[in-house]
Formats: sequence, structure tokens, C-alpha cells
Amino acid sequence: MQFIFRLINNLFTLLFFSSVISSCASVGTPTGGPTDEKPPVLLNSIPKDQSLNYKGKTVTLEFDEFIELKNIKQTLLITPTLSKDNDYEYKLSQNKLILTFKKELDENTTYVFDFADGIADIHEKKKAENLKIAFSTGATIDSLFISGTVKDLMNNKPIIKCMVGLYNAEIDTIDIDKKKPLYYTQTDSLGEFRLGNLKSARYRIYALVEDKKKDNIYNGDIEEKIAFRGEPIDLIERPFYIVNDLRVNAFDLKPIKLLKPKKNRHYMEWKASKEIADFEVKFTDSQYDTAVLYVKEKDFIRFFHTSNTPTDSIQTILTIKDSLGNVATDTAKFKFEKIEKLRPMGINFYEFPKSGFAFEPRKDSTYQVNMTIRFNKPMKTDINLDSVICKVSAKDTVGQKFELADFEWNEKKTEVKLSKKIFSKEPLSFTFKKGVFQSIENDSSGVRPLISYPIRKPAEFGTISGQVRTAAYKKFRIQLMDEGWKEVEQEIADATNFKFTYVKAGKKRIRVLIDENGDGKWERGDFKNRIPPEKVFFFKEIIEVKPNWDYEDNVINLDGKGEEEEKEEE
Repeated sequence: MQFIFRLINNLFTLLFFSSVISSCASVGTPTGGPTDEKPPVLLNSIPKDQSLNYKGKTVTLEFDEFIELKNIKQTLLITPTLSKDNDYEYKLSQNKLILTFKKELDENTTYVFDFADGIADIHEKKKAENLKIAFSTGATIDSLFISGTVKDLMNNKPIIKCMVGLYNAEIDTIDIDKKKPLYYTQTDSLGEFRLGNLKSARYRIYALVEDKKKDNIYNGDIEEKIAFRGEPIDLIERPFYIVNDLRVNAFDLKPIKLLKPKKNRHYMEWKASKEIADFEVKFTDSQYDTAVLYVKEKDFIRFFHTSNTPTDSIQTILTIKDSLGNVATDTAKFKFEKIEKLRPMGINFYEFPKSGFAFEPRKDSTYQVNMTIRFNKPMKTDINLDSVICKVSAKDTVGQKFELADFEWNEKKTEVKLSKKIFSKEPLSFTFKKGVFQSIENDSSGVRPLISYPIRKPAEFGTISGQVRTAAYKKFRIQLMDEGWKEVEQEIADATNFKFTYVKAGKKRIRVLIDENGDGKWERGDFKNRIPPEKVFFFKEIIEVKPNWDYEDNVINLDGKGEEEEKEEE
């Protein structure tokens, strides 16, 4: 009996140690040790990089560790672009990725598979670096290339993650607004790109900053920007081409349209499909030329009846134009009804030049004030002159007196211009009290407390002067801008010797817009007819202006070698 108890006890002891040993030997996730900082490395591929005469419908990649994919259909760039009927499926098995195509790849073609940042290791999410393979289905690897830089047309800043695409100029009859490019890539963090393994051909090149669609097709939205060259790039007689005149620019290609007029309270509003730059209204019955007035808002025209009485149907012809000159014309009928309780919208108005505009000092201290006041609806021409206050000094208790002759209204009574010579040695300050203006709806304007026009003091400003050297261009505009290229502070036209005076302190930039066709204005180009924008030059230096300093001898050379020529010679 004692022997049996001893045997059972030994058996339990054996089972206990066996479970401990088993627990210690079980496989689990390590709780310590160094982090794997290395990205996945490609060990093998079928076909191999730079291989020839590949036949088949699969491409296989094998890595040194388990991997995961990140939006492979969006991140993998295959060039030249596959035909629509030859899509692929993919299969991921631990450290191996297999792409299977519906049919064999095109004959005698060099393909490049660029995986960008679409592959990472499964644990630390480290992305594979520079993962790209090239192979040929023929006897040779195409080795021609096009490289360059993409920048913004108006501020010269490099454009990153911008699609750059090529179309065969001899074969493709459909362009970037209809289908994806034959070859394409993305710019890097410096705005630079390289399109390699190209066939000998002539190409049309585009750079595209896309909207949310990311379909490599130019949709003509104002949110998108595009760059293009007027002439194709010739890779038949040369092995490479370096292009640095790709400057992205926004075009608004959507046609402007008129929608049906709609009633809003007691107004009629005729809306357009986009912002209206200019317009013209015609009434078939001339009695309404003065009985119905109108004002333009951003994307619609609002019509006002000058008296609260019912009307017959008013046949109206409206012609509108957008910023690109596209025109739309339509005819509609609408009528006004008598409203028992009018709820007129309030009067809004703003002045130009804006408060803060500074006059240059004059020896006789007499200044010609030309202030334009714009309203959001038609006004009556009567003005309460006693409520227009203009003081010429802090001690001025009386103020400048005005007459009705000092004010001139436009035809539709939506804008009035104040013109007056005023003597002042200190900043001019205007105040429009409540009730200065009255609309055709008999409501009055609110108070506009202070509009100040200071007189510049030379010691508080700097000057920037220099020379424009050019034999090629006779018409151009030199623009002085803030450091961020957002605001044009001053502009000088066609002056080879220029001088900006009364420059506010701060960092400044200079750009030159070239009027190449000499029509008196700088053209943004015409994408529909593939006419590129007129040239823009940038003075490379940032000028830091301090009060009472002169910055001289700045030379802007418009005829020197361009970046493209310099790089090609290298």
C-alpha cells in the first residue's frame, strides 16, 4: 500500500515538472529585445530586375520578412499604363507577393513596377525603400529618360507629390482630360521627378495637382492645377531631356450656365453655375429699364423693383461672363407682386481704397480724395451730408464740409464716388453716421465708425530700386510682393530702371510677369487650345526692408540662360 502511495506521488511530481517545462518551452511574443528598424528587403523577383524577353502573366516578389500591403492598387505605379482589359489581381502569402494579370503583357515593351510606399513589414510597419523593378518583354531595355522640376506658376514653390505624365504625341489622340497617361510618376519632396525606361518617341508632358479623385485625369476643376508645354518633347534624336518650365496653374474649364430665376422674399434672383465676372441685363419692355434695378453678387444677379406694386411678366435677357471669358445668355420671364409687409435685407457697404491706404506726402498738403463706396442693393441718391464727417486733424472739431456735387452715382445706384480736394497735414478720418444713405426700399444705413487714410512719413519706409536687363521683352510688370507671395504691394510697368518707394518694413519678394504678345496684360494661358501661360520670372533674393533704408542695384536679368539650358549643358 505504501508503495502505491509513493508511486502516485511520484507520478504527480512528474506531471507538475512536465507542465512547467512545457510552459517554459512554449512559443510566444517576445517581451523585450531590440526593435526591428530595418525595412523589408527584396530577396528575389520573377522576372528579375533588368531581365529581357519575359513571357508570362505573373510577377512575383519575395522578401526577407513577412510583409503587409497598403492600398496596393493605388500605390503601385505600372508604366507604361496597362490597357483597361488587362487588370491584375494580387495574393499575399507571408513574405511573398504575387501579381496575376488577365493576359500577357505587351510585346517588346519595357515595364517599370514602382511600389512607392505600398509595402511594409508586418510588425514595425517599416516601409520598403526605393522598391522598383524594370524588365522587358523584348530583347532590349528602353533607357531614355525625362527629368525635371515642377513649381507653382505664381510663387515658384516646388510642388510635391504631383503627378507628371507622358502621352505619345504621334499615337495618342486622347489627352489628359480623357484618359490616364502612358508613363507617369510623382514628384519628390523637392518637386523633382524622373521618368525612365522610355521608348524613343515624341511625348506630350503634363504635371497635375489633383483634387480628391486622384484618377490621374484632369477634370478641369478649379481645385486642380496643371502644367503643360505647348510643344512636344522629342526623344527620337536625343537620349534624355531635362524640363524645368513645368509651372502648375489653376484653370476653370467648366462652362458657365444660367439656372432658372427664383424668388427670395420679394426679390428675384438669377443664379449662375459659377462666379460671374461681368454681366449685361436687357428688358424687352423699356419701361423696366428704370423701374427694375439689379446688383451682382458672387454667382447671381439680384433684381429689385423700385416700387412695391405688382407687375406683368417681365421678359429679361441676361448675358453673363466668367473670368476666362466664357459667355452664357438666357431669357426668362418673372414678375413682382405687392408685398404687404416688406422685410428688406440690411444695407451693407464698403469703401475703396480700404481704410489704412496711405497718401504720399505733398508739399502743399492738399490731397485729392477719390473714395468709391459700393452697396449690396440700389440706393436713393439723397445723402444726409450732415452725417458724413471728415476730420483733418485730432483738433478738428468742425470737420470738412461736403456737397451733393462731391458725390457721383453709377447708373444702377449701387455705387457712389466721393471726389474732393482736402487740405490736411495729419491722417484723414471719415465717419459715416447712421442714416447717411437710404435704399430704394426706404431703409437706412448703419454706422461706419472710422475710415482712416494716413499720410506717409518717409522715415518709416524703405525703398527698393534696380534694373531689368532684357532685349527680348518690351512689355512686363514688376511686382513687389510680401514674403509669402500672397499680396502684390506695388507694381511698375515696362521700366528697365525701377524704384519702389514707401515700402513697408518686412521681407519682400519681386516677380516679373511677361506680356509676351504685347497686348497690355499678362495671360494665364488657355488649356483648351494648349496655350501655356505667359512667362513669369522670380528675383531669387529675399529683401529685408527696414525703415529709412535704400536697397539699390538689384539686377533682374530676363534674357539669361534658363535653368533648363544650364542643366542640359551639365
